[in-house]
Amino acid sequence: PSGTSTTCTGGTITAVSSSSVVSYTGGMVAAGAVCTVTVQVRSSAPGSLVNTTGDLTSSLGNSSTATATLVVEPPPTFNKAFATNPVELFTPVTLAFTINNSGSSTAATGLSFTDQLPTELVIADPSGASTTCTGGTLTATPGASVVSYTGGTVAGGATCELEVSVVGVDSGSLVNTTGALTSSLGSS
Repeated sequence: PSGTSTTCTGGTITAVSSSSVVSYTGGMVAAGAVCTVTVQVRSSAPGSLVNTTGDLTSSLGNSSTATATLVVEPPPTFNKAFATNPVELFTPVTLAFTINNSGSSTAATGLSFTDQLPTELVIADPSGASTTCTGGTLTATPGASVVSYTGGTVAGGATCELEVSVVGVDSGSLVNTTGALTSSLGSS
């Protein structure tokens, strides 16, 4: 939602969700006072985004434009790899998930992902589950086919890794795609 509000007297704020235009008309501010018009915005791309309004006009004349810059941090990148490939049937191998937040100066919190392993691949016993991420819960039950992680954090400018030992119970080329990583900085 656009979350519009104002401390000005009267007037109409127009801010349609998913639109890139905000307007305010018909408002009033008392002599010697200050009022604020507020709208929630979001970005579809990271970067330093400069936003300049149109001229503020009033019964007292033209007050020119206003400019503000919003720095939008990118979401962390996410990938995974097997430590050894290929591997012999029934031989445990480490599956490593890397969460790279080096492109952001802000911590990515609420890290969460689920990896549904192919039916020919299960979590080894022992699972060897470990993480260098801060906090969170890594779930990797021996014999199961799902690895999940919830509630973790990776600092801004940092990378963390999660590892789980898995074993192939059938031969072949096993394709394994992880679900998206979600975080406070977005999804990857």
